[in-house]
Amino acid sequence: MSSAVKPFLMIPDVERARFEMSWLQSAYVFSHSSYYNPTRMGFGTLRVLNEEVVSGNAGFTEHEHKNMEVLTLVLTGEMRVESEGKKPIIVGENEIFYLSSGSGVVHAERNNSKTEEMSFIQFYLSPREKESKPKHGVKHFKPAGSLNALQCIASPNGVDSSFAIKQEAYVYQSNLESGKTISFLSDDPENFQFVFVMEGSMQVGENHLEAKDSICLKKAEKLLLEANTDCKFLLMDLPAKAVR
Repeated sequence: MSSAVKPFLMIPDVERARFEMSWLQSAYVFSHSSYYNPTRMGFGTLRVLNEEVVSGNAGFTEHEHKNMEVLTLVLTGEMRVESEGKKPIIVGENEIFYLSSGSGVVHAERNNSKTEEMSFIQFYLSPREKESKPKHGVKHFKPAGSLNALQCIASPNGVDSSFAIKQEAYVYQSNLESGKTISFLSDDPENFQFVFVMEGSMQVGENHLEAKDSICLKKAEKLLLEANTDCKFLLMDLPAKAVR
């Protein structure tokens, strides 16, 4: 059973921008770095959602993040986050690294293995205010919490041990078994919703999504999320724009 939900925008996997280097495979949902698409400049307060596969003994050299709330979900392998003068941070498989970059953070993100690939999903949310004091953290969320449920991983007030982020947004992850359904209704009827399928296939209302597809919804009523196969996805409940 599904409910009628009209998408503002569907972004299938084949429409993600792809870039390959000898050590890196990237796929971008929205404009980022050298990829510019005026019709894909983010959605609400979501600015970027990238998937990266990094070869062993490789990674991103020092670069700056500024005035963005950045969450990184390590899918396979381990990420090593390096900042000058500080002990490296190791983010393991199925762990999440949160960076509130605020006034500016310079770091490198590398594969912690010399031989095995490392993959991750990283997304940026615009903050409620700029030039704030940076902060970061790493969390492991128990898989049982996302089984046939929406597990909150980021929220403005740190609900259910989620990251307390500097934006009025809620981010959920879910592992939904085939045939199972979850419903979602935003507390704010003006909010936007965004779904990204990491694995499997599912329905968002009457809209069919396969692995790595995205759907953008504006001010949707109650959502019915239904698994066609075992699937894993992200759901974001987003303000239309930064608070200030």
